[in-house]
Amino acid sequence: MRSTFDRFDADGSGFVDGDELMDMVKELVGDLEASSSEVASLMHELDESSDGEVSWDEFLAVMQRMHTVGDGAPR
Repeated sequence: MRSTFDRFDADGSGFVDGDELMDMVKELVGDLEASSSEVASLMHELDESSDGEVSWDEFLAVMQRMHTVGDGAPR
């Protein structure tokens, strides 16, 4: 998962900012276009510290939540 995060951290800052998140969404959804408001909403959901960037820890926490089944056990 770290390699995925690092791939989208284009400037190597250790964080994914709004522009990098937009690039990530564009790559992941292919031909579908995400609006800036949809990306802003996603940023709000991912950015637990509200600093305008997604850290590795925030990214990892979201990925772990996404991979948890109903009984709370990771897949």
